[in-house]
Amino acid sequence: MRKNYLVNDLVLILFSCFICIGSLRLKQGIGALQEPGPGFMPFFAGMILGLLSLVDFISQWRSKEDPQKENAGVWAGIRWTKLLLAVSFLFLYTALMDRLGFSLSTILYLLAFYRLAGVESWRTNVLISIGTTTIFYVGFKIGLECQLPRGFLGF
Repeated sequence: MRKNYLVNDLVLILFSCFICIGSLRLKQGIGALQEPGPGFMPFFAGMILGLLSLVDFISQWRSKEDPQKENAGVWAGIRWTKLLLAVSFLFLYTALMDRLGFSLSTILYLLAFYRLAGVESWRTNVLISIGTTTIFYVGFKIGLECQLPRGFLGF
């Protein structure tokens, strides 16, 4: 089974090489750090993928244990209802974003998600949700000047 992991890592290293070569072959190339070209992000994404795959390959190569035995308990402690609820909250969040706007939908999503994660106190839950939403709003709307959905309340 260890052989499958090694082959997988080699395929990912090869794929990352193709990504890097392809981004270098673009007409405008990767550009510079101050003025990135169209190949900038694919090149560095390929580099990161290649480096992580290389690290995993080396660790698998040096390991004497079967990774199948190490990963046997990965799925053992998962609470499937909580996982499905969290994914459902995320889909509901994206579905309601245009109608409710960024601020209100994000506060409601975080309220539900933090409650699901185990934040017991509603006061703490509300404060964390409003604080997190405010930080993201300031970062995206003011800092990065992104357009965020306003919703029916106008914010």
